[in-house]
Amino acid sequence: MEMADFFDISVDALLPHSSEITDRFHSYIPSAWERFHRPLSRLAVDRALAYLDESAKRMADSEAVLLHGDANATNCLEDPQHPDSFRFIDPNSAIGEKAYDLGMAMIIAQDGFVDCPLEIGTARCRRLHERTGVDAAVIWQWGVIQCVSTPLVYLGIDHPAAKALARIADAWAAAEPFK
Repeated sequence: MEMADFFDISVDALLPHSSEITDRFHSYIPSAWERFHRPLSRLAVDRALAYLDESAKRMADSEAVLLHGDANATNCLEDPQHPDSFRFIDPNSAIGEKAYDLGMAMIIAQDGFVDCPLEIGTARCRRLHERTGVDAAVIWQWGVIQCVSTPLVYLGIDHPAAKALARIADAWAAAEPFK
C-alpha cells in the first residue's frame, strides 16, 4: 500500500461501526446467557435485544460519532495540567450513537444501586441527559444493554460484581421510565 492510499482509507474502514457493535451484542448476550445458566431474567435479555434493534434503526438515520468504546472509571485519569479535568485512555474505539458510551456510565459504581436500583438508575440517567443533551430514553436503553451484557462478561472472569449487576439489570429491564 502506498502512502497516498493509506490516507484515502475512510474512518469507517478503520473502526467498527454501530451495526457491528449491535451484531456482537446480539450474538453474545443470548449465547452467554445460556452458557452461564440464565443468570438474568428472560425479560432482561429480551429487553436488551429489543433495544439493540432500536439502536440499529436509529443509526440508519442518525449522526454517528467517535466512541471511546470502554468508557469506565478504570479508563479515566485526572489531567495533571487541568485540575478537576479528566481524560479517557485505552480506547476501544468505534463509530456509533452518542448514547453508547453513556450506557457504560450508567453502570459504574453499581454498589450504590443495590438498595434501590431503579431510583438511582433513573436519577443517573436524568443527570447524564442534562449534562449531555442526549435523549434520556436512549441513554436508558444503552444502560440496560450494558447492564445485561456486563454481568455475563463478569461471570466469565469470576468477577464478584456479576450477581449484583445482574439484579440491577433485572430491575431496570422491568421498567421503562423514559418511554
